[in-house]
Amino acid sequence: MGTKKESADIKKLWEYVNSNAPHVDGMVLSSEMLIYGGLLPSRLHHLSAENGKNRLKKIRQLRGKALQTPIYVSSLIMRTPKYDSADEEPSYYADYGSRIFRRAYLQDRQTRAENVTLQEEKELAELEAEIPKSYIHDYESRRSFNVNINLQLLQLVEDGIIDFLSIPPG
Repeated sequence: MGTKKESADIKKLWEYVNSNAPHVDGMVLSSEMLIYGGLLPSRLHHLSAENGKNRLKKIRQLRGKALQTPIYVSSLIMRTPKYDSADEEPSYYADYGSRIFRRAYLQDRQTRAENVTLQEEKELAELEAEIPKSYIHDYESRRSFNVNINLQLLQLVEDGIIDFLSIPPG
């Protein structure tokens, strides 16, 4: 297992899962652990789409090792804290966490065509100018990766690989 911000040894975790899969009555799997190496590493990772695809492939392969065994998976939507703290987030959250949250909130309002005030439009423009582009890119690429993982997990449900998927509300 990993430490707070350090990923667990995913290869060893999968070895454990695969060696035990044929001998259990059911499996309850954490996507954060088996894809990212833990909950906090899921907020810090720099995995490629190929990494995600390969790790999801391992879930698909489980069905072949345990044809009748129920497979239950839990997954989370990556959070966006509304405060400044790097305790469980990337280091730049210490200075920009609340602004990243506010920017995402205002963008969501715009996307939903809600009545965004002129003051909010101005605030969004200021946030875009204040937050370093590299931080925005890092945050958005991890969010996108998380969304894609969850969509692919839903596909595994549709394909009959996963029997139950839990994505609790944030």
